[in-house]
Amino acid sequence: MPIIKDIPLPAYTPYPVRQKRLDRQKARTNRTVNSLGIVVNMGDSIQQAIDDVFVNGGGTVNLVSGTYMVNYDINLKSNVYITGNGASVVDFQNQAFGFKITGSDSYKTGTVSINLLGTVVTGTGTVFTQAMVGQSILLEEFWYEIASVASEASLTLASTYLGATLTTAYYVIATTINNVILKNFTVQNSSVAAIKVQYSNLLLTDGLGILYSAIGIDGDDSSVTTILNNGITGCITAMTWDYFQFGGYINCNITESGPWTINNSRNWGMEVFSISNGTGNGITCTNLFNSAFTDFTIQHCEGKAIEFVAGCKYTQTATGGVLYNGSDGIKFTASSVNNSIIGCAFIENTGYGINIADSTNNDNIVYPNTYNGNTLGKINDSGTRTIAGSDTNIRAKAYKDNTQAIPTGVVTLVELNAEDYDSGNNFDSVTNFRYTAPVSGYYLVVGQVTLTSNADQRIVGYIYKNGTLFLENANSPAVATNNASIIPNIVYLLASDYLDLRIFQDAGVSKNTVASSSATFLTVHLLSI
Repeated sequence: MPIIKDIPLPAYTPYPVRQKRLDRQKARTNRTVNSLGIVVNMGDSIQQAIDDVFVNGGGTVNLVSGTYMVNYDINLKSNVYITGNGASVVDFQNQAFGFKITGSDSYKTGTVSINLLGTVVTGTGTVFTQAMVGQSILLEEFWYEIASVASEASLTLASTYLGATLTTAYYVIATTINNVILKNFTVQNSSVAAIKVQYSNLLLTDGLGILYSAIGIDGDDSSVTTILNNGITGCITAMTWDYFQFGGYINCNITESGPWTINNSRNWGMEVFSISNGTGNGITCTNLFNSAFTDFTIQHCEGKAIEFVAGCKYTQTATGGVLYNGSDGIKFTASSVNNSIIGCAFIENTGYGINIADSTNNDNIVYPNTYNGNTLGKINDSGTRTIAGSDTNIRAKAYKDNTQAIPTGVVTLVELNAEDYDSGNNFDSVTNFRYTAPVSGYYLVVGQVTLTSNADQRIVGYIYKNGTLFLENANSPAVATNNASIIPNIVYLLASDYLDLRIFQDAGVSKNTVASSSATFLTVHLLSI
């Protein structure tokens, strides 16, 4: 599947302001003005600087070291870059202000249809107007300029539509804000979104620290966004995305914040990131399409590391560490299809490593991954046509390393108290003496019980599943020597099914098991899923 790895940064040469224009700027403000833009000194208005470079065609607003105490929204404009020096801080003083990268004059009533490589957009329940000519329409992941409007239900694009054919699809028309960069400063203490993005095209945030705000980044109805080298700390909600299309989230971290929520978004590459000590889930996804989470760590979150709630398709989760979270590591709740989880480590999550919770989750791949110490087990697979492959790491052999007296006439649990191997810690050789299947699949099961000298009497070996007789094999030895009952079979087990080994003998007296890993044992190997 195509996954966005690198979004090219906007090609921008700082606006060369003429000397006369510089002189006029200096005459009406105490800001430092140079050919690379405007330097905003402490006490100056950041918004005024943005307005000044915008009217000159765009440019850079440079922040100095120190904390700007701001009590207004900072509204970005097209082709304006705000750059700090790493020690620059914008503090909104716990008020309802933040950075706004937002377009204007939006319209999204009804639905639209368009053919692949077409230019005519047909509306249902729409009222397109001539005022929309020159604006842009967001179709799937890209904005397209509107060349003309033929009627309330028909408009024509200025360029060919490159996405899949759409029928009664979501759209939005807006005057977009284009080509904005925020770089190398800290923004903090907003009681709303520290950074609000809507109707944006081509945005880069690089090297931002976002602290102690209601929402770190709130992104809606936008395209081509790169979030690079950012850190979010102490926010009630880390990020919320809705129809936030086509971008890269790279080399970032989220700590001690609420969840990152992704809705109705597509074509994102999210790589080399970490989430730790989160309140709620690390990431919650609904209707996420053709996107990837790779090379990440999500740990110590109160809820799940990642939850695919519904409608997620063609996502890939790969080479991640999912550790010590307060519920399942990753959960597919319902109606998510053709997703994959590959090469991840699930360690000590308070739930399943992977929980495919409903039969409406179809054709997902969860192989190969590693698991250790997840409270409810490795995988719960209630999905349809899940592909988990053959996991050669799922195997165990337990045996009796001392004698056990088996009374006559009673079916007795064999206390297998030692292990040759147990790759997933699935055999309880201390308390219940049983094997618990970590995943649903076909298993080779071999049980054997060997008793000391026992002639002309029956010995019957049993394997019980979930406390009920499952397999058995009887032996009536004719020779008074050590004799065994051997039970081999290939069986299908559901995740969390458990097996134990039992024995019956009717010699009239107690008989002892033979203590050896080759005499009294239970072996379980996963063959396929």
